[in-house]
Amino acid sequence: MGKRYIIDYCISRWKRESKDEAYQGYIAEVLRLLGENAAVLAHGSYIQSKWTDLIKENKQDNRSADEIAEDIIRRAGLSIGGEPEEE
Repeated sequence: MGKRYIIDYCISRWKRESKDEAYQGYIAEVLRLLGENAAVLAHGSYIQSKWTDLIKENKQDNRSADEIAEDIIRRAGLSIGGEPEEE
């Protein structure tokens, strides 16, 4: 087992993983499109996100902690502070 064997193994493994990943993406997209077409015929909803979009690394959020907290509170429809309600 020399260097050449290890290099050949690494290249082979990389090619196999690339091929497997491409196949998984293809199958996922076909299934998504089948579901979309069936949902359109039945006037239902379907998953609109592509598989490749779901497995990509998330972008870095450059907002401060306070900005993120305010956004979550706003989306949840909550309010913080203010006058207590009288009963």
